[in-house]
Amino acid sequence: MLRASLLRRAAPRLLAAALVSCTLAARAGHAQPAAPPVAATIVRGTLVGGDGRPMQAADVALYLPYAFRQIASTSADSLGRFAVATSVGGPLRVRFMGAQHQSRFLELLPAPGQDVVVDVRLRALKLDSTMDSVRAAVARAGARDTTVRLARGADGVFRGEVPVDGDTASVRILGVVVFGAVVPAGAAQYVPAGWTDYRAIFRTPAARVAIAYDPRRLVRDTTAAAVRFRDTTTVAARLAALSEDIEARNQRAYERYKAQDPKGKDTTGKVLQRRADSTEIATRQRQLAGEHEPAVRQLLLERVLMLARDTTRADVATRRAAAEQVDPHSPVWLLEIGAAGWVLDQRATAADPAPRDTTAAGRVRRAARLTAYADTVLADPGVPRPLKAELLANLAGAWGAAGVPARADSLLTVVDTSYGGSMSSAWLRTQYSAKRAIAVGRPLPAFRFAALGGPGGKVPHDTTGVTPAAIRGKTVLMDFWAVWCGPCVAELPNLQKAYTKYKPRGLEVLSVSLDEAAADVAKFRREKQPMPWLHARAPGGFTDPNIKAFEILGIPRAVLVGPDGVVLAADEELRGDRLDGTLARVLGPAPAAR
Repeated sequence: MLRASLLRRAAPRLLAAALVSCTLAARAGHAQPAAPPVAATIVRGTLVGGDGRPMQAADVALYLPYAFRQIASTSADSLGRFAVATSVGGPLRVRFMGAQHQSRFLELLPAPGQDVVVDVRLRALKLDSTMDSVRAAVARAGARDTTVRLARGADGVFRGEVPVDGDTASVRILGVVVFGAVVPAGAAQYVPAGWTDYRAIFRTPAARVAIAYDPRRLVRDTTAAAVRFRDTTTVAARLAALSEDIEARNQRAYERYKAQDPKGKDTTGKVLQRRADSTEIATRQRQLAGEHEPAVRQLLLERVLMLARDTTRADVATRRAAAEQVDPHSPVWLLEIGAAGWVLDQRATAADPAPRDTTAAGRVRRAARLTAYADTVLADPGVPRPLKAELLANLAGAWGAAGVPARADSLLTVVDTSYGGSMSSAWLRTQYSAKRAIAVGRPLPAFRFAALGGPGGKVPHDTTGVTPAAIRGKTVLMDFWAVWCGPCVAELPNLQKAYTKYKPRGLEVLSVSLDEAAADVAKFRREKQPMPWLHARAPGGFTDPNIKAFEILGIPRAVLVGPDGVVLAADEELRGDRLDGTLARVLGPAPAAR
């Protein structure tokens, strides 16, 4: 017989195990098993919406942070409680999602066998104030979604009928919120659709099913998401708190960036950001001086490296001191895998007397230093394999930047064949491979994008689609973007300035949208930025065959193509301050203003 104190301590874990077992049993369609699964870690707690209440549907999934591979998932119950177990040890990325709310990701470094107990509140999606283009997106097997316009009744409810595929209609509703989708009530089931949205599943033998959505059901409280650890003293909780603080500072920095004068004459934002960086560096250095937990120290070191990015003597010394303390054995780098290759690059080149030398000789020297360091890390059995893969991929990028694409290709082949790939290897191939699709001096790949007209814009010559023939004979800056992409939108004032300045020299701009619906682009141009140039759309987004032909894995991305269809410049040469210089080199100086 267990003593009462033991029962009290065991109760939360037993409840969590029961929730996990119930979820697994429900999904398998059989009775609850007699014994809970054996698991190294259980993540449990509550998941609620912006109003503090359980949501229409809510799910939690665990991923390997260095592979984006899902390893376990569960749904929250009607009270918002959840528990999900995994026998995979080490770092985890947790995705919390709920219908009509923004998803939230949490990086965890739990101790072996440790329960992580968190209470999570998600942020509600922002309501579209106009709702002038509400439509149902209906999934079709093996094809793009069909969209059906919904009519708004006198009672404010949007209604319509959608087609049924077999005996099922899988529906999302677009145009109610600014970014994302909502789902109608009355469905038989709600299932996650991608990283952020849900689909409502209706089952009926009829050819069509009536759906309705009342915008008054949407949670209006857009309070920021919050994650509360029941035990704030654990390493997992402390790392999460530090990451959240860093993310909040990054958001403030982004707001300062957006507030800058689009013409680039006002440097106040840059000055304020530099002051903020210097202040934070001093704060992080004080924290490092008193911090003894290795994992927390490594995350602090990464932040210092990110902040000390100038070429001043103080920043170079700060960066070198931090880089020399980086430990490639730390599991933190599996959580921070996106930055791990760059961090190890800083560690390898810490002793370089000219770390920012961008001459050809400087790039070769940097790649050679990184090669020597990589040899040491690869021979160390204590360094995790995903981290070795990321280091090799970063080394490939260094040799590519040094003008040795064959060596870059060779290293990326090793990453793919011996290590199963890395988070950055696919992107690095698009930048440095000798066989990449977009490279200066090469013709554009064949394409046909859907043509878009719209307010203040123009329709290309071929109104059925934009092809190489439609832009031949012109110097065209192709800009791949989306209305939901913050960096893309932030670049638009710079693009508008360049278009106005170089249009008399023959420049055309073709913006290719990866948005889900053409109506989203039209609304953006009507209400925010006219973008008075050519427009097209890739209806399949990142999965569109044309986008794959251009090897686009992220946006914004820009390509400058000449009248003969050959690439003249790409990517960083066409962003920020470098755009004007590139266009002046290709087109000649812009005419002087009268």
